[in-house]
Amino acid sequence: LKEAKARLEEKVLERTEQLRNQLSINMNLIELTKKQNQELFQKNVMLEEKQQKLEEAYQNLQETKFFLEHVVDHYPFAIILTNENGIITKVNKQVETMFSVNKKEVIGNSIYQESNDIMGLPVERIQEIYRITESGRSWQGELMLAKRNGQIFPGAIESSRIVDHVGKVLAYILVVRDVTQEKKFSDQ
Repeated sequence: LKEAKARLEEKVLERTEQLRNQLSINMNLIELTKKQNQELFQKNVMLEEKQQKLEEAYQNLQETKFFLEHVVDHYPFAIILTNENGIITKVNKQVETMFSVNKKEVIGNSIYQESNDIMGLPVERIQEIYRITESGRSWQGELMLAKRNGQIFPGAIESSRIVDHVGKVLAYILVVRDVTQEKKFSDQ
């Protein structure tokens, strides 16, 4: 009986030690899990803050884009933007009025091919203006322009390129001003 009692106590001690070890492991796992949960929570909070900042930046960008498009569309002169290949990417409302065209007709087309329809300029003249602009210089001058219906009018044109902070060309811009009234006043 004493021997059985001693073996039982020994087994109880072994089992108690095993349970303590298991409990210690479980406690370590709980602590590790808590720590990981806290880290994940902190990362989640940081991500939520970053997402909120991104959403605010996106909203600001949208507002700026809307403002700039509104300014461009309501600018009193015709504005034609092209990419580096001469493809028309944006025009304002004044282009439609000045040249009797629709935006949808010109956006996506090459200014070299469409120039006769848009401004009554020979392709060679547009290419000359673009060669000067591509070299980094602006071009200014007056030319006789034509609406799609054939009506001729004098136009002052300025051409330049838009570059980013590292000098990469983002677009080429043509600003066209109908100077018919100025010519009439000058003649008078």
